[in-house]
Amino acid sequence: MRRTIFTVGTLTLLAVMGWSSATPTEAGKQEARDIATGLSVISAAGVVTPEPTTTAAGIGGLIGQGAGFIVIGIWDLFAAAPSSPDPDHGALASVSPVSFTPVPGYGPPFDNINDSLVVAGQLVDHSRLLGTTLRRCSGALQDGDLAHLQLQRMFATQLLGELEADQSEYSSILTAVSNDIQGTSFAALSTTVPEVLALRDEIVTSGFPDFEAFVFDEMQATADEIDLAIEEVAQATGGSLTDSDLTGAVIFDRTAQALLLIDIRELVPAECLLPRGGIAELPEIAASPLETAESPGGSSSPPYTAIAGAAAAAVVVVGASGWYARRRLS
Repeated sequence: MRRTIFTVGTLTLLAVMGWSSATPTEAGKQEARDIATGLSVISAAGVVTPEPTTTAAGIGGLIGQGAGFIVIGIWDLFAAAPSSPDPDHGALASVSPVSFTPVPGYGPPFDNINDSLVVAGQLVDHSRLLGTTLRRCSGALQDGDLAHLQLQRMFATQLLGELEADQSEYSSILTAVSNDIQGTSFAALSTTVPEVLALRDEIVTSGFPDFEAFVFDEMQATADEIDLAIEEVAQATGGSLTDSDLTGAVIFDRTAQALLLIDIRELVPAECLLPRGGIAELPEIAASPLETAESPGGSSSPPYTAIAGAAAAAVVVVGASGWYARRRLS
């Protein structure tokens, strides 16, 4: 899990990219980077707290953070699809679906946390599918294959709609999780902007902490995807945060709000989408390839690292690091 791809000195350049003339979507991505890094700090402390709801919320937060950085990294590549065309444009993209291990427990907190894991997996699946589809659309454009171009446009339009639905649903579920954990030990956890930036620097120089390995294992994340996620972490500045944003009581709700600031459609090359309303032409590809298809070398049952093992590792890492979240029991 530990991959060194940046030095901390690169952060100054990455931090100022797009800020002076950022679109609302770019500003939303920046806020999502900041809040997701804060979510990781607080969730790491939650995982080692001996209260079932707090532990479950911590696991949900770590999965949301890891999946979120993978997803934003993929979204950032959408615009580059014309420069990396895929010649296999006569076929629809397929992936092995992500299936995160549910957290044990019953009742609203656990149900909503587990629902968040399902939708986080869908966000990863649909992002991967759309990324491949956009490259195949670009390949069809380059080759002048109008039939394949229309096929890829139809599928890209369908996938964009599914991604937008995932985005809305995930935000709603995170708001529900935020309501569920009020009054728990998780709500009493907090951190600070300097601690968030210290974790950012650690990830940039050493890769994601070992206690987060299970998240990337369950996503079957490739080395390139992990590098993309680290690049996204590197762009976190903390500029959209105050310490009042960095408490367990509000961190899930802040994450939900940040997610809705991103207009995914703005990130997709327009030449690879049907005009609005064109989705009615999609009956022959209405069945999702997630139901049956697997990517080459993939498996629909990825090997999972036990959540308990991740929690045990987190005890060591969180206790030994300077960026850990502090519990403020008032």
